[in-house]
Amino acid sequence: MTNEATKPIKPGSEQDDPEYPYLLFVQDRGWKYADEGQRQAAYLREILVRHNKILNEDEFAAEAGEKYADAAKVIYPKLAVWARSGIITPRELFNYARHLWCMSNPEALVYVQVGAKRWAVNNCDKEITVERAMEIVCREWCFEKAQVHIQEPAYYESTDWNYIRFRCGPLHWVMQNGELEQQYN
Repeated sequence: MTNEATKPIKPGSEQDDPEYPYLLFVQDRGWKYADEGQRQAAYLREILVRHNKILNEDEFAAEAGEKYADAAKVIYPKLAVWARSGIITPRELFNYARHLWCMSNPEALVYVQVGAKRWAVNNCDKEITVERAMEIVCREWCFEKAQVHIQEPAYYESTDWNYIRFRCGPLHWVMQNGELEQQYN
């Protein structure tokens, strides 16, 4: 039985997006999939997201892969609400599955508002100690150690993959993926 996800995608066909042709997708990411049906389904998910559509739960779990399907079903409902309300984009929701963000620690899915219509959303799930977070914040942003109060939990994988909330004096801050923003109140 053939469904939409397993129909052959021919160059120039209706399913072949001219801005990201199927053959280019195969070159970029085709190696990840065991067969043509999986490849085509992954391509169609990519095209949905490129057209600003939110993946459904099954599509999200399929993008995460069999090993992470259960974790994907746990974090998807929260992410879907955030995507529908504009906290994250459909692309960002997709990236949680594609890059396996927070799959090993669903409690790491947190966000803070940093502007009238902007949010800093965590995508790192490796927790660190308050002491380590303090060291990182003070080293990166030259805050006075005695004035910094870390809000637990803090997450840090690398200089461009992190999420640390803290207070310094009367102001609340968030360090996210190497950027520093004041929390919006």
